Amino acid sequence: MLPAPVRAGVAAALRAGTAAAAGILCVSGITVFVLILTNYATIIGLYETVQAGVLGGIALTIAQLSLIPNLVIWAASWFVGPGIAVGVGSSVSPVGTVLGTVPGLPILGVLPQGSLTFGFVGLLVPVLIGFLAAVILRQRTAATDVPAPTITERLLTGLGTGIVAGVLLGLLAWWSGGALGPGRLVEVGPNPLLVGAVAAAEVGVAACIGLLTPAPRREATGAVNQGAQTGAQTGAGRLLGKLRSSLPHR
Repeated sequence: MLPAPVRAGVAAALRAGTAAAAGILCVSGITVFVLILTNYATIIGLYETVQAGVLGGIALTIAQLSLIPNLVIWAASWFVGPGIAVGVGSSVSPVGTVLGTVPGLPILGVLPQGSLTFGFVGLLVPVLIGFLAAVILRQRTAATDVPAPTITERLLTGLGTGIVAGVLLGLLAWWSGGALGPGRLVEVGPNPLLVGAVAAAEVGVAACIGLLTPAPRREATGAVNQGAQTGAQTGAGRLLGKLRSSLPHR
C-alpha cells in the first residue's frame, strides 16, 4: 500500500490534470465554433466550388460534422503550440501557416492563413488553465482537514498534473490524426508525441506555480465564524432577557 500523502498527491494530480485537459478542449471547442461563424462565407463559397449537388452536399455535410471532434482536438494542438499538419510539409501553428494542397472539404476554410500577428497569445491558454486548475486544487485542499502538503509534495503534484494533461491530450491528438488521401495527404493532424510533451511542460510548470500560491487562512475564517456564532448567541440571550423582564411576575 502506498502512503497516504502519495495517494493524495496522485489523486490530486489526476483530478487537476484531467480538469486542465478538459479546460483546454472547452476553449478549443468555443474557438472552432467562432471560426465557423466568422468564416461562414468562405465555407459557403467552397461548397459552391465543389458543386456536389443536393445529395452530395448532404453527404459532404454529414462527413464534415463527423470531423468536428477532430477539429476541436486540432485547435487544442494549436493552442499547445505544435499545431497540425494538413499534408506532408505543411504546418498550421501559432507561429504561422504553411499550406499546400488542401483536401476539398469546405469546413477546412476555417484554417488560418499566413502569419498571425498575435498568434503567440494562444500559447497562454494551456498555461493559464493549468495555473487555474492548480489554484482551485490548492484552495480545496486547504479547506479540508488533511494536513497541508509540503513544498516538495506540491511540486510533485504539479508535475503529475502536467503529465496527466499531456498524456490525455497526446492520446487525443493520436486519435484525431490520420490520412485524408494519397500522396501528401497521408499526414494530416497533430504530432501526438510533440503535443503531449509540450502540453505536459506547459501545464506542469503552470500547475507548480499555482500550487505554490498561498492557501486561504483557515484560522482567520474559523475565528470569524466563531465570533459570529458567539455574537448571535449573546444577542439571543439579551433578547430572551428582555422578554422575560417584560412578562408579568406571579
